[in-house]
Amino acid sequence: MKILHLMKKEKFLNSARNFYNIHFDNNEHTICYINFFGEESLIDRSISIPQIEIYFKRKSLKNIQKFKKVIKEYDFIVFHSLQFVSSITNLIWLLPQKYLSRFIWIEWGADLYKDYKGIASVINSRFKTKIGYYIAIFPPDIDVFKAKFPRSKAKLYYAPYIGPYAPSYMQDTHSHSSLFKKNGILTIQIGQNANEGLHHIETLDILKKFKDENIQIIMPMNYGGNKEYVNEVEKHAVSIFGDKVQVVKEFLPVDQYWEMMKNVDIAIFHTDRQAGLGNIHRALWHDVKVYLCENGVMYQYFRKRGAPVQRIENIVNESFIDFSSTPILTNDEILEYQQYRKEISNIDYRVDLWRKIYDELRNNQEKK
Repeated sequence: MKILHLMKKEKFLNSARNFYNIHFDNNEHTICYINFFGEESLIDRSISIPQIEIYFKRKSLKNIQKFKKVIKEYDFIVFHSLQFVSSITNLIWLLPQKYLSRFIWIEWGADLYKDYKGIASVINSRFKTKIGYYIAIFPPDIDVFKAKFPRSKAKLYYAPYIGPYAPSYMQDTHSHSSLFKKNGILTIQIGQNANEGLHHIETLDILKKFKDENIQIIMPMNYGGNKEYVNEVEKHAVSIFGDKVQVVKEFLPVDQYWEMMKNVDIAIFHTDRQAGLGNIHRALWHDVKVYLCENGVMYQYFRKRGAPVQRIENIVNESFIDFSSTPILTNDEILEYQQYRKEISNIDYRVDLWRKIYDELRNNQEKK
C-alpha cells in the first residue's frame, strides 16, 4: 500500500510530519509538499520518512495534469485539510471518480463548515460527496458531514489531529482556587485567529461592562482572515478597552505563542462550529476558564465529556466576580472529564486510532 500525504506550509506542518516520521515511517507513507515556483523548499532533511515536492505555477491549468501524474503512483491520497485545494486549481474538484474514490480528506474545521455560492457550491458539494474517505478530527463533525453531504458514500472515521502542542503539556491535573495568574490581572483570550466566524466585535461588546476592571485582553489575529477585518476589530477593541487590548498580528513560533498564552485566565471562542481545538484543549488542561456558544457543537460535546466549559450567553448576566470565578464540577462530571483527559492526552491512544484506519485501508486493498 502506498499513501501520499498532501501538506503545505502552515502552522501544523512540523508537528504533522514529525508524527508520521516517528509513528508511520514504514515504507507506506510519503509526504508531498504543495509548493509554488520561487518559494523555499519544505523538505526536511533531518527526518527519514520519504518526502517529495510538487511545484505549481499560480492559476495554471497545467497544474491539474502535473497533479494527476504524481498521484497515479499511489493507492490513497491524503489531503491534510482542503483549504489549499484552490491553490492547485479548482479543477481538482472535477477529477473522475477513479481518483476521487482514493482521496482521504482530513478535515480541520473551516474546510467542512465553509459555505460556497453559485458554481463553487455545486463543485464543492460534488467533490465532498464523491470523495472516498473522510476523517473528522472532532467526533461531532461526523454528524455535520452527514448532514451537509447526505448522498456521500464516503467511509467515515474519527482520529484527533496532531496540533502544535505536545501531549506532555496536558499531563498536569492541578487546579487553581483563583483564575488570576499574574499580578492580579485577569487575562482574557478572544478566539485563536482572524476568522470572522469567531465574532470578535460581538464578544468585545459583551465584555464592555468589564472595561474598568483590572483586565487584559489578548486577541490572536495573525492568520485566517483579511487585513480589513483585523483593522476593524482592533479599532473597535481599542475604542472600548484602550491599552488593555493586545491584538497579535504577527505569526509567532509555536513555543512563543504558548509562552504568551501562559498568563491567560479566560478564553472565549464565540463560534457555533468546531474551531481552535488545540487552544481549547490546552486551555482546559491549564485551568483556563473556557466560554463557548451554547448551541455550538463544541459546547455540547465538551459538556457531555464533563469538561467545565461555560456558556458565552451567561456573561451578559454575570458580575465580574462570577465571570472570574472557577467553575465547579459534579462528581459524575469529574469522573467523565478524567476519562476524556486520559484519552486526548495519551499519544498512544492517538496513534492507535490512526493505525487502525491505515490497517483497514491496507486490508481492504489486499482483498481487491
